[in-house]
Amino acid sequence: MSISLKNIRKNIEGTQACDNVSLEIKKGQIVALLGANGAGKTTTIRTLIGLLKPDSGKILLDNHEIDSLKLRESVAYVHADAGVYKRLTPKEHILFCLRAEGLKEEEALKKTKNYLEMLNVEKYSEQRMETLSTGNRQRVLIARALARNTEYLILDEPTATLDLVATTKIIEDLYNAKKENKGLLVSTHQVWIAEKIADLVIVLSNGKTIASWEKNKWPEKTLSESFLKVAGVQS
Repeated sequence: MSISLKNIRKNIEGTQACDNVSLEIKKGQIVALLGANGAGKTTTIRTLIGLLKPDSGKILLDNHEIDSLKLRESVAYVHADAGVYKRLTPKEHILFCLRAEGLKEEEALKKTKNYLEMLNVEKYSEQRMETLSTGNRQRVLIARALARNTEYLILDEPTATLDLVATTKIIEDLYNAKKENKGLLVSTHQVWIAEKIADLVIVLSNGKTIASWEKNKWPEKTLSESFLKVAGVQS
């Protein structure tokens, strides 16, 4: 089972933000979308989750073309600025989402408690989001996404503003999601993150896919060296 983009093109205000981009995320796999700022990572993700309509190309779920509304039933999206209600508590965040999806109150409360505990943020469950650190807010958003029980989890730069301790905790969360057989797409400009977590690394530059490597099968000794070479920074 997989979700994929096939030959996606998207022009935004005269800039070719996606230029024939293809990728596939399989269940139980972490795919890293690696690129410098402005490489087209966010546009690719927003197209994948249906926030942007591609100019051409296809979005496929299990090899069948699908519309964005149906796709959202299978995908949970995490971004540092996406859906943070500062005056709600972590518990209220997750409950609100699960109630909106029609879960009965008893089940919604149980799942909320389980995922707050799983991501080790239950001690903050009754505090307002605005009082939490950036890292803990991010973990609450991941808990909310996991609680939805979708098959795929899409994360846009989940560690970009975090310190090493918070980043390490987020990485553990991603591994746990993989163990639950979820398919994950994680965009990042941090090469070491991609090297550590990904089963497959896809490199974007100027809206184009310029490389795709399986874990530890980089053409150079390290992913950093390989990335810099294909990006034209290092000969």
